[in-house]
Amino acid sequence: RALVRETMAPFLKPETSGDMAKEGSDFHIAVAELAGNEVLALLFRALTTSMEAPIVTAVRQRNFDDEVVHDHVDIARAIVEGKPDKARRLMKEHVEHIISHFEEFLPHTIGAKVALG
Repeated sequence: RALVRETMAPFLKPETSGDMAKEGSDFHIAVAELAGNEVLALLFRALTTSMEAPIVTAVRQRNFDDEVVHDHVDIARAIVEGKPDKARRLMKEHVEHIISHFEEFLPHTIGAKVALG
């Protein structure tokens, strides 16, 4: 539990340092690592590298930062409180929300091939 509290501590505050893409990526990587899922953590690292510009663009188009941060705070709290069902439900809702946002504002990115470097 101490590791969980320490890992989630940066995400329990409803504020950002300004680098929304990095903070969002760090959150998802931390959750994957706490779950013991190194493959998922690696996937988030790769997505961050390849999709940072479109993600930032999409988030900024609708001042989406506050919503994303709010979602992350709620999920982090559920994880710290040891409520896996609530955390799972909130993460599912968060991912669905992000996908619908991308479908609306960056439809060409959904299903597109990603080219690295």
